Amino acid sequence: MLNRAAGQTFSLRPENLGNFEEASGASPGAKSQTFALWSSVRESFPSKSLAGLVAAFSLATLATVRVRRQCNTSQCRMLAELFLLLLVMSALDFTIVCLASGALDVVKHLFIFNLLADMLVIMTAGYMGKWWTTVVK
Repeated sequence: MLNRAAGQTFSLRPENLGNFEEASGASPGAKSQTFALWSSVRESFPSKSLAGLVAAFSLATLATVRVRRQCNTSQCRMLAELFLLLLVMSALDFTIVCLASGALDVVKHLFIFNLLADMLVIMTAGYMGKWWTTVVK
């Protein structure tokens, strides 16, 4: 059940639902591509299995622990701990949703997981940007 749900984890747009009004004349299930860039990027996550998801979370956890050990300020340590907290929260949310609702409408029920994953991506991009500015100096 977890493996089946992991295949749809990073999808923000359910396959069977469109986003046009009936009066627009678009075919049923048609989706607008106007603001679909982020959804497409997320759906292109290389692994669509539970093993890939566990590997990604494990790598993120190991990298965060390493960063936290290298921190020399309390602010840096707190940001690393916040990142770890968000990782744990997203892992728990994924597990609870999969066990509670099974494979029924996983895309809709994993909204909080996707929100947390986006926050993790933003934090990672911010850290990489800060790291890059220190390397370029």
